[in-house]
Amino acid sequence: MAIFKVPKITTYDRRNIILDVSEIVYDTDDKCYYGGDGETQGGFKIGETAGLKTVTKTITLTSTHISEKRFLLDYEPFSVDSTIFLPEGGIAQRPKIDYDVDVNYVVWEGLGLDNFLEEGEVVRFTYYYI
Repeated sequence: MAIFKVPKITTYDRRNIILDVSEIVYDTDDKCYYGGDGETQGGFKIGETAGLKTVTKTITLTSTHISEKRFLLDYEPFSVDSTIFLPEGGIAQRPKIDYDVDVNYVVWEGLGLDNFLEEGEVVRFTYYYI
């Protein structure tokens, strides 16, 4: 099992950068997580987002998932940019490039993951919802 450790950064250093889309850092001064959208200086706070809950869905892909190129989530994600798609033993995939979210389905037809996922593969999908 792979463990993803978020990079640590000070508030001073974080405020002076623009985090890429789906990039996450942990601010060691204010003890919160920040995510990137490629535009917001210093990123946006995700560690204490009021009203949002987080869930990680672990799923073993079936032949139906592979043929339909999608799987169902329990809740509609707040934003595709705040999701993390992690195939077991792989690296985090890029939202809107490798996969997308359509209401509460994770989809990858015509995107980077198309023809790469296989039946029996275990994936983890972490997201925020209201």
